[in-house]
Amino acid sequence: MLQLSPCIIRSAQEISSASNRIIRAVDDMSNNVSLHGQVNIKIIQPSLAVEIWEQARPNVTGLEFIQLNKTSIGNSSLNTLNTAPTNINRVDAAIYIDPKVLQDSTSRLAMHVYYENKMFDDTTGRYETISRVVAARLSKNGKPIANLEDGTVTAIFMPFKEYTDVVCGHWNYTKNENAGGWSTEGCVHSVDAGRHICTCNHLTNFAILIVNVAYRLIVVPKLYHMFMVVPNLYHIIMGVPELYHTIMVVPELYHMFIVVPELYHTIMVVPELYHIIMVVPEL
Repeated sequence: MLQLSPCIIRSAQEISSASNRIIRAVDDMSNNVSLHGQVNIKIIQPSLAVEIWEQARPNVTGLEFIQLNKTSIGNSSLNTLNTAPTNINRVDAAIYIDPKVLQDSTSRLAMHVYYENKMFDDTTGRYETISRVVAARLSKNGKPIANLEDGTVTAIFMPFKEYTDVVCGHWNYTKNENAGGWSTEGCVHSVDAGRHICTCNHLTNFAILIVNVAYRLIVVPKLYHMFMVVPNLYHIIMGVPELYHTIMVVPELYHMFIVVPELYHTIMVVPELYHIIMVVPEL
C-alpha cells in the first residue's frame, strides 16, 4: 500500500481508516515478531525500514537515516546508534532514546523509518507532513512502554522545505474517532545545525508538521469572510507566500486588512504601493 498514490490512500483512509490500521499493524508486528534467537533483525523495503533489537543492556538506543539514494531507503543509509547523534547536520531523520530508559531489564526496541509520509494522512486536513516519519516502540519483559519522562525521546528531521511555523507531531491512533491523526502534545520543538529536533515524553510515530493553508482559512472566520467577499484577495495572497505569511504573523497588518477595506482596495489598485510594501519590509 505504501506504493499507492496519495489519492487512493486518502480514499481508503476516509472509507475504512485503512492507513491507521496499517500503521498500527506495522507497530504490532515489531512488538510480536520472533527474532529466532538473534539479537536483532533488520527489514528494509524501498519505503520503510524496520530495525528491532532485543538486549539486556542498552547497546543500541537509536536509529538514523542518512539520505544517499534519492528514491528509496537502502541498507547503507541506515546507522544504529548507541549514543546521541553527533553530526546531526548530515541526518535526514533519526530517533534516539535515553539509555537509562533501557536499563534494569531485558528490552525490545523497535525503530521505523518511513521514506514516504503519505500513509500519515490526517483526514481533517489540519496538518501537512513536511518530513520523513520515524518511530520507536519499547517493551520490557514483554510489556509495552509508551509514556516516559520529559526529554527521554529525541527525533531529528531535515524538512523537505523550510517553513517558519512548524510543530512537532506524533501520530495518535485514537484521534478523529479512531481514524488516527496528528497531535502535538508532549513534544518540545527546537532547531540546531539546520535540523528540527523534537524532544518528547512518549513513544510513537513522529514528524515535522505545518498547519495546512486551507485549514487556516476555515478556522480563522474573519480571514475566511474576507476571502469570500473579496475574491481577488485570495488569488493574490495565495500567489504571494510572503504576503500570506506576513498577514498571519503580524496581527496589526491582519487587523488592518479586516477593518479597513479601503486600504486593501488602495494597495490592490495601485501596483506601485503594493510593490513597495512587498520589497521594503521595514515599511
